[in-house]
Amino acid sequence: MPYVLGIDIGSSNTAAAVARRRGATWTRPEAVPLSAGSPLMPSVLCLAEDGSLRVGEPVTDDGSRTTRDFVHRIGDDVPVLLGGEPCAPQTLTAELAAWVVERVHTLEGEAAEAIVLSHPAGWRPYRREVLHRALSNLGLRHVTLLPRTVTVAESHAARGFAGSTAVVYALGGNSFEAALVRRTPRGTYETFGTPQGLDSIGGADFDEALAEHARTVLARELAATGRRGAQAALRGLRAECDRVKRVLTVDLTADVVLTLPSGPTRVPVTRAQFEAMIRPTVQATVDLLLRAVRSADVTPAQLDGVLLAAAPPGSRS
Repeated sequence: MPYVLGIDIGSSNTAAAVARRRGATWTRPEAVPLSAGSPLMPSVLCLAEDGSLRVGEPVTDDGSRTTRDFVHRIGDDVPVLLGGEPCAPQTLTAELAAWVVERVHTLEGEAAEAIVLSHPAGWRPYRREVLHRALSNLGLRHVTLLPRTVTVAESHAARGFAGSTAVVYALGGNSFEAALVRRTPRGTYETFGTPQGLDSIGGADFDEALAEHARTVLARELAATGRRGAQAALRGLRAECDRVKRVLTVDLTADVVLTLPSGPTRVPVTRAQFEAMIRPTVQATVDLLLRAVRSADVTPAQLDGVLLAAAPPGSRS
């Protein structure tokens, strides 16, 4: 069945969705399983011993052969070193996009009619141009680049949002952006005003806030285990905090569970405690969102909605 492929390469994870054509209409976008049934694939590239690029979690303990968060460096004249070899960030991004295209081609049994790749709303033309060139060099010559905030608005429209003016709040794993969008005469969305964003704020900060709380509560127990024991106990802490973060979106309490040499240890956390931990970070994003609104002399009362970026299950945002 003919389909359009949308790709979002974030600083932490990569996601893809397809909309299939049925007669004269299109179905609602559906997430594509990119990794073991998950809609998310870590935005990580690893240079294998045979010289090939592997997507996802590292296949080697050699950190010099693994790279991540290269998307935000697109257009930077300083290359990324991978296994000692210089690589342009846009080339690495194009390699990851090509992997997604091939993966979806295999799952769908045919090539996409069109491909859309999202990018930060604040990008200047130069960064889009160098990414287009890198994609073309890998055979992806007809990819449409759209601001991520526009793709979020279009996604909400496909699910029934009929507003003409809105502000998009997009919190990723390690980045945040907000921008005003408005419906054009053609029925699509465009950004206006001045997009706002930070590459240093994201869902990973929420995980770290929980992790710091757990380390503080268990400081005495961790010290008693010795350095190696503490390192072993804390190895899976960030993943555990990501789990607890998601549990607290539906439950009022949850436990951060760590395995110490003496056995499993639980650190209870309430939703109210968690909200207090992340309030400074959330407030910073709200301030940026309001700045985006004020940049176009629009008042909150003139908005038809605040559109949140939909995070697939398992997302770190």
